[in-house]
Amino acid sequence: MFNALPRRIVAALLASLAVAGCTTAAPPAASQPTAAPTQAVAAQPTAAPTQAAAAQPTAAPAQPTAAPAQPTVEPPAQAPDRLAALNIGTVARRYLQAEFPGHPIVAGALAVAGDYAVATAVPAGFEWRLLFMRVAPGAGYEVVLDNIAATSEKLRARGIPTSLLQRGEAATVASAVMFHTNTPQYGGADGVVTVDGVDGGYARATLHRAPGDELTIYLAQVEGNWRWLIDGQLFALEALDAHGIPASLR
Repeated sequence: MFNALPRRIVAALLASLAVAGCTTAAPPAASQPTAAPTQAVAAQPTAAPTQAAAAQPTAAPAQPTAAPAQPTVEPPAQAPDRLAALNIGTVARRYLQAEFPGHPIVAGALAVAGDYAVATAVPAGFEWRLLFMRVAPGAGYEVVLDNIAATSEKLRARGIPTSLLQRGEAATVASAVMFHTNTPQYGGADGVVTVDGVDGGYARATLHRAPGDELTIYLAQVEGNWRWLIDGQLFALEALDAHGIPASLR
């Protein structure tokens, strides 16, 4: 057909076809799916605030182990020497003279233990008294307990050695002398008793009635008790021999 048409018409047709092809819009590109809208990141729960660790109680500092209590060692009781016995007996008499003014009182030291002592005293016709004493600095002995029924507990409460309750033979002799002088037959005495010695069931004591006025007394132990034998200031050897007094006590 194109061969029958004039060449000019064919050329014009071709040109117009070319232009039409150029102006035809390309088919629209397939739309790409749009990205999903950005999701807001969900806020993650914040961690619980860190709790401060509870302070652990610190251990108490170790206490030093206490050493086991050592038993208190008390000084042993012993018989006082002559000078101490005179001092203790004199303090005992003066102590009771305030209660029995002008009354005969005989007293005697029974034992000493360290700075403490015990004495007994008896006003004629009255009850016996048991006096515990302590050496006061610069002042000699002083009475710290007046109790005839003193017990270990009472002595400990006052710091007095309980060993003073365990008295020896000399204390028994002194008590025997004071007991004898306080009998109605003897009529009472005023002074201080000291024990000069004990030997083989015999004893010698002295009643100090006043300075320069001393009465010597001999006693013998009979069936466990001290019995008054003889007394005086001068003795014949025959009298001492008759009673069997040992030479150590003459």
